[in-house]
Amino acid sequence: MYARVATFEDSDPAELQTALDAISDAEGPPPGVDSHHITVYATGTGKVIVVAAFETREAMERGHEVLSAMSPPAGSMGSLVSAELTEVMLDRDPSAH
Repeated sequence: MYARVATFEDSDPAELQTALDAISDAEGPPPGVDSHHITVYATGTGKVIVVAAFETREAMERGHEVLSAMSPPAGSMGSLVSAELTEVMLDRDPSAH
């Protein structure tokens, strides 16, 4: 599995909630983004981390290109400060045992 980890700073809580609602209400990822899972973390200090998971490196790279070219969704997660592409080395769900 692979992941794109995007970090945003200076998010406004109300605007962040609008963005999260837009993502939650969507029927799936944007066209061209073959992500099977998204997780959003917020520190409460204006930092937001968005992790999108992909099955293959190629899907991650294509998704990164599409996401990098997109305008932000409704609302705002803040200013994008980095987007890293990484291989997931461990993804353990303790309830699966």
